[in-house]
Amino acid sequence: MKNIIKTERDTYLRTKSRFYQTGWLDAERNEPAQASTREKNEEFYQDYLDGYRSSMENQFNLESM
Repeated sequence: MKNIIKTERDTYLRTKSRFYQTGWLDAERNEPAQASTREKNEEFYQDYLDGYRSSMENQFNLESM
């Protein structure tokens, strides 16, 4: 994934699911990742975790530049 700067963030997130977006924004706000308690929602929860993880990696990469 390329680094996403603030001015490109909204455009980037519009290409992702709302669960990915929620994960990304939670990570940006330094909120702990939410836990999934429903087995049938695992696909959505995985999108959430992917967004959370991508946001954390992006923040780390931008800070190390």
